[in-house]
Amino acid sequence: MEQEIKYVQIGLENTEVIDVEVTDIQFMLIEGIKGFDTIPTAPVKTVKRRKTCSSFFIILKKKIDKKYRTYGGLSKYTVFERLIKYSDIVDITYLNESKGVVDSLNVPWKEWRDAGETNNYQHNKVNEYGDLEILIKGEYEW
Repeated sequence: MEQEIKYVQIGLENTEVIDVEVTDIQFMLIEGIKGFDTIPTAPVKTVKRRKTCSSFFIILKKKIDKKYRTYGGLSKYTVFERLIKYSDIVDITYLNESKGVVDSLNVPWKEWRDAGETNNYQHNKVNEYGDLEILIKGEYEW
């Protein structure tokens, strides 16, 4: 069953999220999507379905480079400043018009010991048009 999506939610390592309207995405490509099930050891035994990808590429239009809503109000950084400064995208979630979850997947993650909570598979650059290009590519190392 197909569902229309209105937003792509970018999940960050510190549990912060940035919601981007699909009309503000110049281009997006996700490759190597795989799924798996886990059963946690918590008292409630439910199957948790997760998806991963081997490569995630997105171009965000420059018009969204402004402060965004976060838990305590407006963010300290603009969208581009935050994504470039910390390079810590962990997952992507598709949301419908009412911001209900349509689907979600984890992106490749690699953290070096001396880099803190930075995804070393994530590479960012502002292109000649002022748009932000983000590539996350590598082996899935969660």
